Amino acid sequence: MTESNLTVNVNGKNLVPTVVNMFAGPGAGKSTTAAGLFTLLKLHDGIHCELVTEFAKDLVWEERQYTFKNQFYLFAKQQHRVWRVSEKVPITITDSPILLSNIYGKHYNRHCANESFYDYVLMEFNRFHNINFFIERKKKYAEYGRNETAEEAEIVDSKIKDYLKSQDIEYTSIDGNIEGLNAAVDIVFDKLGLGERKYRIN
Repeated sequence: MTESNLTVNVNGKNLVPTVVNMFAGPGAGKSTTAAGLFTLLKLHDGIHCELVTEFAKDLVWEERQYTFKNQFYLFAKQQHRVWRVSEKVPITITDSPILLSNIYGKHYNRHCANESFYDYVLMEFNRFHNINFFIERKKKYAEYGRNETAEEAEIVDSKIKDYLKSQDIEYTSIDGNIEGLNAAVDIVFDKLGLGERKYRIN
């Protein structure tokens, strides 16, 4: 939960600012689902939200591979992206939850990734009011713009699920397709009491 008592008004209802996190390894559909959720929510009058994209993906396109060795830097950049909007809008949607720093830090044994770092990342994650989704793979893996192979991405999937369960972090599994996107929208509407849903993708 967030440390502040801040609330944001949505259609006459005060909401604690919420971060909607999309968990999964590379190529499962996190960005697609996050973008779709952002679009469908924004179409509703009075619902304000922001989409926070993945800093690490910027590094891939810029071919800055050496930077991936410093997990502390990656975490700080992603945390800042979330933090700067999380108390200004009621809903922040991200395809790169800051908690992924713990999974990638351990998996790749990156610089600055140690138990003190993991504890801090978890504490920072828990400061936010979170709704968590795990995206189940339903589409063919595309290696362009990725550092991992399809097999390596599936290993990351397993490590993420194992970590979430080990920390008793609640999440809902949804398919990485249109049906999963519509399910995510329904869940966000229900959990936050946003009223009547008017739009969906058929």
